[in-house]
Amino acid sequence: MNGSFIWLLVSLPAMILQWTGVVVLARAGRRADWWCMLAGVILSTASPLLFAASALGIGLGSGGAASRAILGFFSLVSLIGMAGSLLFMTGFCLHAFRAVRLMERSAELEAIASAQAEEMNRMGGRG
Repeated sequence: MNGSFIWLLVSLPAMILQWTGVVVLARAGRRADWWCMLAGVILSTASPLLFAASALGIGLGSGGAASRAILGFFSLVSLIGMAGSLLFMTGFCLHAFRAVRLMERSAELEAIASAQAEEMNRMGGRG
């Protein structure tokens, strides 16, 4: 089995998890973090597929300059996987910052509601 196909099999679980996360997050709204993750997962998915295609092209080719050109082209194009991973991680980080802000805001609002309820109970006890 060619190393390209082994790499495809190894990266397949990560791609499935990334696609699942992007699809689920689409329901929550399509903000900048989601678009960043979507672009990253598309590039990350294209990379191993192009790498496998380059290996298939080399395997079917007769060798020589044409095969080396195909390998060179697809090897360069397969580097987009690194850019895809970086984009996905950036989007994930932006999403995490937003989630933390929402949790902090929720805790803040709960504290305000609790303080208001306590104040109302105190005022009701006086009257």
